[in-house]
Parts: sequence; C-alpha cells; structure tokens
Amino acid sequence: MPKTVGRVFFTRGGRDYTCAATSAKGAEKSLVMTAGHCVYDVVGQAAVKSLVFVPGYRRGEAPYGVYAGRVGYVWNRFTKNGDFDVAFVTVHGGLKRDGDAWADAGALGEMVGGQGFTWNQKDAQSVGPSS
Repeated sequence: MPKTVGRVFFTRGGRDYTCAATSAKGAEKSLVMTAGHCVYDVVGQAAVKSLVFVPGYRRGEAPYGVYAGRVGYVWNRFTKNGDFDVAFVTVHGGLKRDGDAWADAGALGEMVGGQGFTWNQKDAQSVGPSS
C-alpha cells in the first residue's frame, strides 16, 4: 500500500470511528481526501470532532506521524442529502514518535507525498503511463 494511504480517526455523537483516507496533492502539502461522512454528520448536521490522519497506519503503528485536522470541506449537496460522499481536510504539521518523545514530522506532503486527482474526465478514458 502506498505510504500516502492511511486512516482518519474521529469522534461523532460521542463515539469513536475510523475511515480510510489518503494524502492528496495540494499547494500547501497538507491535504487529505476521505469520505464526506467521515468529516460531516448529515443526521446531526455538524462537523465531526477530534479528527486526525495517520498515513501508513497499520496494526496500531503510525510510521509517518499523526496529523490533526484543521478544516474539513464537503459539498453543500452532501450536507443536505448525503449525495457526493467526498471530503477534503487540511491538516496541521504532524508529530512523529522519536523514542519516548514526540518530534515534529513537518508537512504531510513533505513526509509522504500526495495522490493526484482530477475531475470531469471522459468515461472509459485510459489513464497511466503509455506503453
């Protein structure tokens, strides 16, 4: 699995949850993409609480650090009816374990890079390197 892929952890309605997420390319090197319901509670009409992203998360390990959420973005139509379940979250610089202490992990994009993404492409279009 690419080191850009990991988990977001958050609290919604007093309960803890987790979702798949990925670091995405962005000018600030601090962008995470995940599902909208992992950032915004449509039923409660509120943002989730205490969101953190852990790239490379596996079996309780955070090899590239922990990045606290700053601001989450979902589409207006998602907040109204749950349609287009995609979200972006900007994150603060990360913290990484250094022995028994925590150290500055720097910007997410500097640590793990980011997945590219695009919109409004033709259906059945070939992507990737040409042979």
